[in-house]
Amino acid sequence: MKISSNTQKAIGRSHIRLSHTSLPRWLPHLIVITWLIFLGLTIWQHVVNSNQPPLYDPLSYMQKAINFWQAWNKGQPFNPLDIEPTARPPGTILMSYPFGFTLDYRGFHFRSVFLPILSVAFAAYLAAGSTLHRPGSWKVASTALLFTSLPMFYHLDMVETFPEPVRWGLVDNFQAGIAAIATAAVIRSLNNTSIFWLISGWILAVLTLFIKPSGLMVMALLAVSWFALISLEIKRAREQGNITRSLSGYLRWGCLSAIVIYGTAIALCTLSKYISQENLSFAQQALIIMKSVLAVSFGELLLWGHASSGEAIVIWSAGILICLLTTASVSKRESGVGIPTRIKALIFVCFSIWGIGAWYWLVAQSGGNQIRYFYPFMLMGFVMLIPVATHAWEKSPRIVEALFLIVSVFPAVNLAALLIQDVPSEKWQKITGVNVAVGKGKDVVAQANDFIQKLRSEQARPKLYSFASGISATVFENVGMYEEIINPDQPTFTVQRPQDWIAGFAVRENVLLTSEYILIRKMDEKIAHSQMMARHIATFEDESNIFQAWLNGSSKGAGIEILSESNELRLLRIYDRLLFREQLYKFVASHSWRDEFVLANEPVWWGAAEIKKDKSTELSNISFSGNYEIHSLKLVRLNEGIKVEVWWKSKPNLDAKRIMFFHIVDDEGNIIYNRDFPLYPYEPFESDREWRHDTVDFPFALSNKRSTGLAFGVYNQGTGDLLAADFDAKSKRDWNGLRILVPIAKEESK
Repeated sequence: MKISSNTQKAIGRSHIRLSHTSLPRWLPHLIVITWLIFLGLTIWQHVVNSNQPPLYDPLSYMQKAINFWQAWNKGQPFNPLDIEPTARPPGTILMSYPFGFTLDYRGFHFRSVFLPILSVAFAAYLAAGSTLHRPGSWKVASTALLFTSLPMFYHLDMVETFPEPVRWGLVDNFQAGIAAIATAAVIRSLNNTSIFWLISGWILAVLTLFIKPSGLMVMALLAVSWFALISLEIKRAREQGNITRSLSGYLRWGCLSAIVIYGTAIALCTLSKYISQENLSFAQQALIIMKSVLAVSFGELLLWGHASSGEAIVIWSAGILICLLTTASVSKRESGVGIPTRIKALIFVCFSIWGIGAWYWLVAQSGGNQIRYFYPFMLMGFVMLIPVATHAWEKSPRIVEALFLIVSVFPAVNLAALLIQDVPSEKWQKITGVNVAVGKGKDVVAQANDFIQKLRSEQARPKLYSFASGISATVFENVGMYEEIINPDQPTFTVQRPQDWIAGFAVRENVLLTSEYILIRKMDEKIAHSQMMARHIATFEDESNIFQAWLNGSSKGAGIEILSESNELRLLRIYDRLLFREQLYKFVASHSWRDEFVLANEPVWWGAAEIKKDKSTELSNISFSGNYEIHSLKLVRLNEGIKVEVWWKSKPNLDAKRIMFFHIVDDEGNIIYNRDFPLYPYEPFESDREWRHDTVDFPFALSNKRSTGLAFGVYNQGTGDLLAADFDAKSKRDWNGLRILVPIAKEESK
């Protein structure tokens, strides 16, 4: 299939147009290479000047790389898909730490920005194909400049003042860049009926799956698009009576190679922990929360689009279609020939990919403001338009060529002007849709590091409850989490937040009361007073704000004190837990709360009389080595899930870092879902209320046909030992008697 087979006459005309100039044909490609070198140098300089560590998701990619290279260095066979964290596939390592792990994350940040830019530049050239060494190379080069100047690639440090769809270290742009190359390879294959480029496209599409699960959608859309386009070409060839054996063979080998390559990749993923029931369950539950948390308005969608594709490539795409329709109208009047069917098909495929991609982002993934979920499909569509653009340019007048050149080159010139500045204008960046300013937040990083040094001098590993929202709080929290990853043997703080992607978003009093430190956003006294005037709290945002308003004004007389401050954050220490608990309960009692808050704050500490009232329990009176005692364990079956309720107590002053783990298992005891809660610190506030009530949720346990039982036990995180249960009961056990099994009666689900 020769998508650009009708370009010969136009090439001749273009040659005549450009024959007056003596500019060498390699000059536009040299400009693109120079531009890429410039980007590499300036982006690296921005990396060096940044203060921000990897934030949240990138930390998990870092952990994946650490564990991968540790397994690699052992020299023993292993499955990269089963390396923790299993939700992060090994393809991410190609971007994060492809040559081995180092403590310096700057290379990771640099590659997260620069590799996607290189990818789309290569994709533009690959899709353009035959125009590379001809006068049309100016158009190809300008297209490459446009693609590498999309705002989506230029969001570096996180800032408060502009909505950023991505940041340092995220893999979405990397996946989108690979999807763009895969699409370009398939287009190149269609142009030349090349099995080599087609197989390359399938392999690259599979790579997107090994970067993020959404790669399955990339694979499917690319395969369906190719099949539709080649089927259309075969139909046209049959109608003209010139179908060839090579075209039929191309179709057969293309289908076979897709089945083998795709099938192998999907089998590897489904047979590993990557696409496991545990990971799928977490994703399903997270989607429920995301629907309410990430929702955006139409106006906000336009703002995210401005910060992603920008307006220049939209104008470029619209210009291509207008130019195509105009020249086709003239051509049809003169010769009776309109837009070729294959060009129409490419346009249809482009818009289909965009439409399905938008559905995947907004509906299937409930992505809302996470427009980065759309990036692979957005770039795939733009790459599909490159052959359309090549066709449209064949008969375009010189003035149209000049307009296309201006639209394509202007974003690169604008970006260059921003990147060379140490402190670019914030307004200029907003208009452009990018954020290339770095280096802010030094005081927050210093505050977090000072806190860590204090903890190390005390050899303490406290829990920090973070109410604060925004970039400063994010940076503070991630300084601690980053230290936990690179120096696991050194003390740092553990972050607890009200945002829970499994249990929902709510301030949980028991979690707050078991923390040693609290991080809040500093508030002006008038703002804090205004927040405190509210009596009914209707949203999670209001809930978080009123707690912070209360804590800003309660540093005296509430058992807490200010440990440190930066420009935006205040770090509090709880020095009198009983007093703090008393004041917290008074504060909560003075307001009316939303249902989610009330449900999340059921009583935690129970007295002996209260706990004996409920007789509907699966097990009771279980002791683990005399250290921990379970009064009762209850299974609550709701819809497709199970909630496990446990009333337990501990011996005082146990310093072991133990957890109680819970597994949903199959008939053979294999783990399907895994949850746990810590058994420390155990600090009842009243001597007559020593039974602690904790719950764990398995939202989709009953929907899995393999789920037949609950298994639980006590595990020491420090030594790796399991405690034996001392009770004399008929309950089934495994793991040498260290894990207790409870059957699940699915027919009792409600």
